This record gives sequence, C-alpha cells and structure tokens, in this order.
Amino acid sequence: MKLKFDAETSSLPLIDNEIELKGLSEESSSNDSQMLQDGIEAAQRGDRADARHLLMRVTESDAKNESAWMWLASISEYPEELLVFLNNVLAVNPKNEKALKWAEETKTLLAKTFVQRGVDAKEAGQNDFAKQCFLQAIVHDSQSELAWLWLASVSDSSEEKISHLNRVLSINPNNEDAEKSLKKARTKMAKKLLGKAKEAANSGNDSKTEKLLEEVVKLEPENEDAWMMKSEYASSPAEKVSYLEKVLNINPENQSARGLVEQARIEKAHSMLANARSLTASGKNDEAKEVLKEILELDPQFEDALFLRVDLADSIDEKVANIEKILDANPDNQKALELLESTKRKKAQSLLAKAKAAL
Repeated sequence: MKLKFDAETSSLPLIDNEIELKGLSEESSSNDSQMLQDGIEAAQRGDRADARHLLMRVTESDAKNESAWMWLASISEYPEELLVFLNNVLAVNPKNEKALKWAEETKTLLAKTFVQRGVDAKEAGQNDFAKQCFLQAIVHDSQSELAWLWLASVSDSSEEKISHLNRVLSINPNNEDAEKSLKKARTKMAKKLLGKAKEAANSGNDSKTEKLLEEVVKLEPENEDAWMMKSEYASSPAEKVSYLEKVLNINPENQSARGLVEQARIEKAHSMLANARSLTASGKNDEAKEVLKEILELDPQFEDALFLRVDLADSIDEKVANIEKILDANPDNQKALELLESTKRKKAQSLLAKAKAAL
C-alpha cells in the first residue's frame, strides 16, 4: 500500500528545509557527510531512487545518523516502511518532535486504512479477515474508537463483544451506538447465564446457581427473574427482603414478589425478635431496644415486639403507651387488656403513695 496522506495529515514534504543536518554520530566520516548532502539534494530535486540509495548507504555506515533516517522517511511511499524509518530516528533521538508527530499521524492513517479494509471485508461476508484488519488497526492506534466498535461487531462471543464495547466507551463515553450495542450484548449474555442458573438449580447445584445469578445481576441489574431467584437462595430473611424489594422496584405489579416480601418481612421480624430477646437475657437492654425499634419500623403492629417493649419500658407511662398500641391493632387481645388494667392500677397506687408522702 503506497502512502497517501489526506489534506489533514501534516506529512513532511519531499523538499523540507526544516530537516537540518543534525544527528551525526561520532562514527560519521567526511564521506558520510558528503553522501548525506548528496542524498538530500537528490531528494530535493525529486530523484527518489538516487536519494534512497545514497541515504541508505549513509545509514549502513552510520546507523545513528538522525538526518539520514529523517530524509529516508520523507521520501518513503509506504507507511509501514515510513514507521520503520521514524522509529530509527526516535531510537537516536526520542525527543525529535517532528518524528514523534509524524509517527503518530502515520499510525492514525494506517489504523483508518485497516478499519476501512475491515469494513469492506465485513460487508463482503469475510468476517475472519475483517477481524484481522480491525485488530491490526488497534495495533497501530489503540485509541481508535472505530476499530474497537467494528471489532465488537464481528466478535463471536458476548464476552468479547462486551469487552470491546466497554473499550469504546472508555475512549468516548458519549458513543450512543456503543451504549445501545453494549446493552443488547449484556441482555443477551444475561439471558444465557440465567438459563444456566436455572439448569444448575434444577440439578441441585446451589453454589453454582448463586454464582451464575450474581453474574446475571452484574450484567443486567434490572433483571427481574434473576432477583426473584436470588431471593430463594438468600441466607437470611433480611437478605431475602432486600432482593424482593429490588424485584418490586423493577416491577411494582409483581404480585408474587409482593406476597413473598410480606412473608419475608415477617420472618425477618421474628428473627430480629429472637435476637432482641437474647440481648435482654444478657442484660443488654439498650441494644435490645434498638433492635425492637427496627422491628416495629418493619411491622408497627407486631404484638410480640410490643409486649417485649412493655417489659423494657423505663416508665409506667411508656408501658401504657405500648400496651395501647397492641390494643389499637387488636382490641380483643386479652393479655394486653389484663396487662393494661394491672399497669394502670400500679400507676394509680404509685400516685396515691406519692400523695400520701406529700402530706
């Protein structure tokens, strides 16, 4: 492929007075200097063949001759060869700004060329060759947004496609085509993994099922079926509630999840109540009260929690208030009625005793 720079590419012209006679190493002889001068003059008058012959002889004699490599680059017709010459310049002088810029432009041009070859190959149904072209484009320009996007389009696996599309978005977060394609690829892969999770569940392989479900929700956080399945493998009532609530956030009309979440909340409340009772038995009443507070936020009418709160109340008035909450929910609760009567009696006796003491 001959090198053809477009109008936007600032390649060095054949006659470039800015390329100075510099970079001559200590090994350079007067003969080398003369050949270099002759080669430059040949290049300036358009005699590429003679210029190439003379300049190559200079580099054979003095491989560190920066000017010779630069002039060879200026008359090169092939980008691959041009890069070789520019790399030789940079090996001698890594700070050569002209060579650095020119090499970058050449790599970008090569990348665009390989992308176009790949697109043509893809349209011709030659996906394997197209993939090679896109990969070669990336070798020349790892930040080529188009190369990564097209590479994703010919990738065989969802994993590869997702990886390449993520690379596109890391280069350009606003690439709408990549965003749409990534969403489709994630959905497709999530569906495949969910199917595997169901197979694992049917075979009784719980650990594999849980692992696959975790991968599904990472790929597709709004996957309703995955969260429903995860709720079945929750290690605690609290975890089950959190998964079912995610389902309802995704689909508020999911009646199955709604029924299960209420049941799970009851299970969670009972589990927490057992913890509160254990704390009370250990004399950790303040901690038990905090747990009871959380329980009643879940279920304000949970009678057993309210009864324990009555037991832990610091005052008669607090006891009465909690008993009345029980009766608000269940006016026929005989235990609460009897407790309320006895508590009020104690309160009256206490007030009477205080009155007598004041006389």
